[in-house]
Amino acid sequence: MKRRPLVLLGVAALATLGLLFQPVRILGPSMLPTLEDGELRLTVPLWAAPPSRHDLVVFREPDTELVAVKRVAGLPGERIQLIDGDLFIDGGRHARAVGGPEDLVPLVDAEGTEIAAQFNLPDHGEEGAAILHDQGRAYLRSVPLDGYLSRGALHEGARPASDLGLAADFELLEAGSLFELLVVEGGTTFALAIGEGSCTLWEGEVLLASTELPLDLDRGQLFLGKVDQLLYACLDGRLLFEPAPFSPIAATPMVDALAGPPFEQAGFGGHQVLLRRVRVGRDLFRDPAGTYGCSRELQLAEDEYFLLGDNPGSSRDSRHYGPVPRERLLGAVGSRLWGPAGG
Repeated sequence: MKRRPLVLLGVAALATLGLLFQPVRILGPSMLPTLEDGELRLTVPLWAAPPSRHDLVVFREPDTELVAVKRVAGLPGERIQLIDGDLFIDGGRHARAVGGPEDLVPLVDAEGTEIAAQFNLPDHGEEGAAILHDQGRAYLRSVPLDGYLSRGALHEGARPASDLGLAADFELLEAGSLFELLVVEGGTTFALAIGEGSCTLWEGEVLLASTELPLDLDRGQLFLGKVDQLLYACLDGRLLFEPAPFSPIAATPMVDALAGPPFEQAGFGGHQVLLRRVRVGRDLFRDPAGTYGCSRELQLAEDEYFLLGDNPGSSRDSRHYGPVPRERLLGAVGSRLWGPAGG
């Protein structure tokens, strides 16, 4: 009989947890590729702290009362505007910290000899890897578009991708080996080079940063990202330099048309380098197509949030119905309980 109160207490605790940590089903493509249609996710209460920027939240839409999931872009009291795909806060471009391909929307994920199929590279595959034998550079075989890679399939977008980043798992095969990652925008090539005990970051012919490395370092994962007017360079997930600003790239002149945005490309180069895996991604593009925070700044009240979908072309969000009050937030998006895994 003494165990009965404990059993009842346990049942009550489980019932309370069930009410607080409720599941939410993802419906539709608005959060692809982060969240897939049909996923079941846990909702985590927000009692401990308000949501931070970039958090995924569950809420009730202010005009329809429907439950939805979106990403926090603007915080209470801020001035918000979307310009050319970037988020501007209080008049300045918001720079989202990037430390590797996991922070980008995936476009390419190639391993071993598949690397030659994605890049303009002869098939020098050996032992399940691609090898750069000679000095040279190889780029993606086509201009990357603003789509996304999901469950191994590429969903191509309709316009050129912007703010690219790429990572490569590499091995230097001899003492004089050199390896470089390349991101091109318009006529400017940004390069991150490693070899002979040093690593350097370049904007064209201009040296932006350099650092010494152990002479015996001959393998790892190198990452170069060009996001929100900053260059990010990482080795094995650690920043090599402070994010480096670069000169704005001029618009690309076009025949019989208005000047268009500069196209971007990604690639690599070097000699006597073995590549096991290469990934390319892009930054989130925040399409300024809507009523709120697009053509002009939007001032958020002290209890309002600006919420956006990761797949803006298929998302109905704060661009369309405006800010979302704090009282409408039901929780943060937690672990996946069931459904397809993204990526």
